Amino acid sequence: MDEDERLLLRYRALMSAVPQSVWAMSADGLVTLLAGGGMAERLWRPGGGASWLDAVHPKDRGWFQRAWHRALRQRSPLDEIVRVRLAGDHVRFRHVKIIAAPVPDADGAVEWVGTASDAEEHWRTRVREKLLARMAAVPAAHDLSEAFLTTAAAVVPELADAVAVFRVRGGVEAGDWAWPSGAMATTASPERVGLAPGLPPLPPLEDDFLLGPVAQQAISSQQARLVVFPPEGPPSKGLSEASARWLRKARATGVALLPVVVDGRTVALAAVATCRGNPPPDEADLHLLRDVFQQMSGPLRRTMELQSIRDRALALQQSFLTPPQTLDGLTITALYHPADSAAEIGGDWYDAVRLSEDALALSIGDIAGHDLDAATAMGRVNSLLRGLAYD
Repeated sequence: MDEDERLLLRYRALMSAVPQSVWAMSADGLVTLLAGGGMAERLWRPGGGASWLDAVHPKDRGWFQRAWHRALRQRSPLDEIVRVRLAGDHVRFRHVKIIAAPVPDADGAVEWVGTASDAEEHWRTRVREKLLARMAAVPAAHDLSEAFLTTAAAVVPELADAVAVFRVRGGVEAGDWAWPSGAMATTASPERVGLAPGLPPLPPLEDDFLLGPVAQQAISSQQARLVVFPPEGPPSKGLSEASARWLRKARATGVALLPVVVDGRTVALAAVATCRGNPPPDEADLHLLRDVFQQMSGPLRRTMELQSIRDRALALQQSFLTPPQTLDGLTITALYHPADSAAEIGGDWYDAVRLSEDALALSIGDIAGHDLDAATAMGRVNSLLRGLAYD
């Protein structure tokens, strides 16, 4: 065995031992697979006149093509994580780390040698951390609408093209099938929507809007549902008419329905859709989405508690800020406008009491604070002043 044969055997042994797929691309674009290890699932290979770029996920194709052309032009290494189509299934993709380096020959022609390794778990761990970091703003939300908006914005366009979060009025306990003939007893209202650029706006929904049967089942069972649409588009069966109409217009390929459960009750439903012909979410995407939206439960519970306190305080304050009573010979007009629209609740009050035929007592005051304590103290002081006026 001469030295060249010995080097070739060593090279082949090295290629079989590395935990990546090793490939080479000639100057005319011909790709040769030198070693095929390191991949959890077999990747799609182009045939006929197809290009390797056709294997790249539609959402990644644009930026990856620019990165590849930049590497070709500058003859610089390429190091990227990109979604690549799996063999035998045109809608399933896997994250692959591609590293490539140029190898010029004596004539100046450049051959590229690179590796492809499975990066799915690494990518999902990184994205999960990124999404949860974005979710850190949820506890600071002033109300449920802002909390839902923050959550929707966290996953668009990273994991989905559209997210609509519906608040389920009254909440639904697991196994609660209290609505007759599939009609939902507790209506759901759209709180906030996150849409990728270029998608049609979600139309306004009527007050009596009801979610479709599939969404109702997700709410009742408190289990996430994944619906992949056929090539001809979203079907009418199982979806509300308004939802199906919008999904067709957006060229949706699938939707994940994720109930948000707080203290055993479904308080919200997130509908996450892939649109414009992009591949639908798979089970791995559903698992990641479920993890992200379930992280919303704790902050959402606190936000709901705060909003409940605010609602009670506002109702208490409004009960004391009733229109002034009608007094013979007098016209009394009152207007209350909070200085801070975000707070809205305070200890302000006004009142008018006739003391005698020719005497009127007016009281206007403010208790420091913007919470239930301030509203309660305001009520006590106002009642005390009214009692003194009558005495």
